[in-house]
Amino acid sequence: MQQVWQIRQMIALAMLAISAYTDIKEKNIYLMPLIIPSAGAISISVISFANAGVSDERSILLYEMAIPVLAGILVIAAVKTGALGMGMGDGYLMAALGLIIGVKLNIFVILTAAVAASVYAAALFVSEKKRRRTMPFAPFVMAGYMILLINEI
Repeated sequence: MQQVWQIRQMIALAMLAISAYTDIKEKNIYLMPLIIPSAGAISISVISFANAGVSDERSILLYEMAIPVLAGILVIAAVKTGALGMGMGDGYLMAALGLIIGVKLNIFVILTAAVAASVYAAALFVSEKKRRRTMPFAPFVMAGYMILLINEI
């Protein structure tokens, strides 16, 4: 089980690194680097589901796949309404990350990313050196994930 978790960590890190790079350079998060890791995470969950013997362990499929997808859909819906200052790629990124690392850890990563982005935005506002209309969020998600890995939560 530990090896599966380490594989998920490396997959998530690679996905976040690619997404953060493209978000900074091109202000865009591409879907293909999100779809491939998500398909791998779904495969791991389905294999875990197939190998689970106890009915309580079978609920892991719902917990690992349905809830992150639902959360991603809610974020994407909020982005479409214009309620958030985020792009569609950020919603897809959060849904894919939730599929890979799970709901609880994803909440920690997103909250950490939101705090880091807020501090950065406040620093830009106070310094008045550079006013930007958009700010890439994927690098902050990657930073939140790195904090998660460092603290071994």
